[in-house]
Amino acid sequence: MYGRGSVVAVATTPNVHASGLTVTLEAMACGRPVVIPDTPGLTDYIVPGETGLVYPVGDEDALAGCVRKLLADPVMAAEMGCAGRRRVENEYSTELQAARLAELVLRM
Repeated sequence: MYGRGSVVAVATTPNVHASGLTVTLEAMACGRPVVIPDTPGLTDYIVPGETGLVYPVGDEDALAGCVRKLLADPVMAAEMGCAGRRRVENEYSTELQAARLAELVLRM
């Protein structure tokens, strides 16, 4: 489904557990630009303006504006999608996560 979409928009309310993280990373891994709310934790995973766009949480008009902006500029959307894919590969791959976990375990 991600591969068929032009943009992946995450619409969550304020929370303390980074709701929407899996969708955000999966979309980025599939080379899709993301539109996410400015919620704690979630914004740590993207680079605003490079891998996706961020809107104020709860602002539906801003969310719609971000989606429209990406749909109106397919070149920018494609560049953000490629940058997101690179970010996932370089920062959040299974191998990197396993190595980080092993490092934590070995410190105990």
